Amino acid sequence: MSYPNKLNENNITSLDKRHYVRSMFNSIYRTYDLLNHLLSLGVDIYWRKKSLSNVNLDQNSVCLDLAAGTGDYGLEVHKKFKSFVIGYDIAENSLLLFKKKIKNKKLDKKRFLLINGEAENISLKDSSVDLVTIAFGIRNFYDSQKAVHEIFRILKVNGTLLILEFGLPKNPIIRKLYKLYFEKILPLIGRMISKSEFAYKYLPESVRLFEQQKDIISEIIVAGFRDIKVKPMTFGIVNLYEAKKVSEEYYYNDDKNLFRKLLT
Repeated sequence: MSYPNKLNENNITSLDKRHYVRSMFNSIYRTYDLLNHLLSLGVDIYWRKKSLSNVNLDQNSVCLDLAAGTGDYGLEVHKKFKSFVIGYDIAENSLLLFKKKIKNKKLDKKRFLLINGEAENISLKDSSVDLVTIAFGIRNFYDSQKAVHEIFRILKVNGTLLILEFGLPKNPIIRKLYKLYFEKILPLIGRMISKSEFAYKYLPESVRLFEQQKDIISEIIVAGFRDIKVKPMTFGIVNLYEAKKVSEEYYYNDDKNLFRKLLT
């Protein structure tokens, strides 16, 4: 599988992006966890734990861990609430590692369901899930608006959507240091450990494009979500988006500025 030299809207289609993302994560799944922990100095573990602070589930609740990867978010949810977890990811190799983690931790495999599929077409029934979690995955969706509509569809009323996604710090000094690290040091370390040059060039490039081209808050509102909160974490390196499905009503409207008024 060949990759573009530079990721942008002019040289990669939605179909291309789906294939690139699937192939890339299938190729680096063995080292992905190690790199995440090393490169964040373990802070990614804190981000997942902290994001669940306002969530209330029980052992009968169902969590969909979307873009689950190797399962760290879903496993954290299960650890805290003992709930059912559906791990859903486009990269089948990542799910194999998720399955191995369940076995190694001696967890009840009947509490987990792993599905190989894409976020834009979720193969679950309407109003069937209590919580949807996405950690560092929404920028990889080839159609994030369609995916958010799908999430709204499968969530129960009063269900919660949690999205953790990288951002760029607002403080100019921290932003400069972060960009140096993210764009120069991270790809170098990533290439040495994962042997994938493209994968860790893609990471900072995809974050930059996501910041420039996506208004995830508006996409969440357009899909029908309310009670939206955005919490910057660790100097704004990561943002936590939290939203509720308060009714079955949802909206198809391209005027996202109109819906932004609902935040005020």
